[in-house]
Amino acid sequence: MDLIPRRITIRDIAKKSGFHYSTVSLALRGEPRLPAETRKKILRVAREAGYSPDPMMKALAFYRNAIRPPTYHSTLAWLVNDSKSVFHLRTSFSAYLEGAQQRAGELGYKLEEFLLRKPGMTPALMAQVLENRGIAGILIHPQPGARMQMRIRMDWSSFAAVSFGYSLAFPSFHRVTNHHFRTVKLTVRKLYSFGYRRIGLCVHRIWNGRVDGAWVGGYFSEIASGRKACRIDPLLVEGWEKTRILDWIRANRLDAVIVDETHFIDLISESPGFSVPQKLGAVSLGVTRDDTVHSGVDQNEIEIGRAAVDHLVQLLHSHRRGIPLIPQNILIEGTWRENRTTRRINLSESKGKKFPV
Repeated sequence: MDLIPRRITIRDIAKKSGFHYSTVSLALRGEPRLPAETRKKILRVAREAGYSPDPMMKALAFYRNAIRPPTYHSTLAWLVNDSKSVFHLRTSFSAYLEGAQQRAGELGYKLEEFLLRKPGMTPALMAQVLENRGIAGILIHPQPGARMQMRIRMDWSSFAAVSFGYSLAFPSFHRVTNHHFRTVKLTVRKLYSFGYRRIGLCVHRIWNGRVDGAWVGGYFSEIASGRKACRIDPLLVEGWEKTRILDWIRANRLDAVIVDETHFIDLISESPGFSVPQKLGAVSLGVTRDDTVHSGVDQNEIEIGRAAVDHLVQLLHSHRRGIPLIPQNILIEGTWRENRTTRRINLSESKGKKFPV
């Protein structure tokens, strides 16, 4: 009696499927030049036979690939649920794309943009186009503009997909994003260490929704952690509501404010009596690594793009297609960047904070 069950091999699958073992090997690696029906049949036979790759052989293949220059494997789709291209433009998520292109090139893949809402395109046609091109891996761009909870109704059975953030409501794929909850906690901790005690959070209502409420949740979590910081009800805004925002800062006698974009810091500092950082510390939850003015957290969006490609390629190599039963979230930590909009203060400065009427 065998103590270790015999491993199902590629040649076993070849016998069961009727294809040559070299064809089976190509299908299991997701070779796009094979006909789609051939790939589907071989993968079905492999699943039914209980095939799983030999981990030692996979480790050997990984080592070989790591020491040789990357060669072209196939194309990965960058799927945009809009009619407008995001390639070659400076958008809110350009760093995702930059990181994804870097990592795809390192692994021997090319990234190509596909627009789901261009004239004449439908989800069914898009699935057909990608399948005909032999493209099995899809990175789903964040849903456009301020829209969230959007859906993409397409036949996903032939594709592995990874999305960014929480703005795609259906299907629920494996996703990669910043750890927004910990980003806010990190920000509050840093401001507290600088001596700030009356710390407020002012973010766009829609964008707090797009991060699944993690900004507000992280703020309350850190404020309630036992620190001697005042609990200030966060202000959720629709945009630069100047009077409302400045009145909120005055009413709560804030000595520091957390916002979600650096533009808000500039607008606050330009308002009479709100000099930053002399009278008010101001930080953003979205600074870039090359920003030399604003303090805040760099969400490491290039690393988010790179991690998305890594996870997608892993899905392709392990032959996982379709909508996952249990989606996985990969959360990338942010990095604190201290610049000119914060300073170290004495505790006595935060007492009796006064702003102009």
